[in-house]
Amino acid sequence: SLYHKSKRQYFVAEAPEKLLSLAEQRIETMKQTKIELEQVLPDLHRLSISDGEATIVRSFEGRQGVRSVLEEVLEVMAHSPESVYRVYSSSTLRESLYKSFANFTDERIARNIFVRVIAIGSGGEHQALSERVWLPTPEQASTYRLMYQDRIAVISLSKNNDLRAFVIQDPGFYQTEILLFDELWNRLCNTGQLS
Repeated sequence: SLYHKSKRQYFVAEAPEKLLSLAEQRIETMKQTKIELEQVLPDLHRLSISDGEATIVRSFEGRQGVRSVLEEVLEVMAHSPESVYRVYSSSTLRESLYKSFANFTDERIARNIFVRVIAIGSGGEHQALSERVWLPTPEQASTYRLMYQDRIAVISLSKNNDLRAFVIQDPGFYQTEILLFDELWNRLCNTGQLS
């Protein structure tokens, strides 16, 4: 605390128990904030749900942003009526991507989520609950694309090797991307690229 005397300001240490009092005040404030948030949550939820008419585009930066996208893939697919999500996996991005969420594959398997992967470039390994085909191409793609329940997530590296991502939520766009993926998947499977 402080007080003034002779045009000077003096500081005096409070009793250490004052810290507990401040902590308890903050806890009470957070409890009240939580109660208020719970009251408006249904309204916020209604506002955040797309009615199928609007396209929602969200942007994410850095490893934490990419981790948020990967967490969303797991959460959405865990409750999705769809049995599989699809991925274009870039060999140039694969290592950087999974540094954001090192146990992503283990989480996916634990949640019993199936994935089909078209690997662009060499590498990538077979995992449980997955199928993988390779797209034979000398060029390295610089993006990683995940398609899951009316969403397309695109993850890329900037020139400075910073991760960035955006998610497009649009049923029509999603259906077109799935149609193209499945057509390429079938062609690659017919050429013996399936693992």
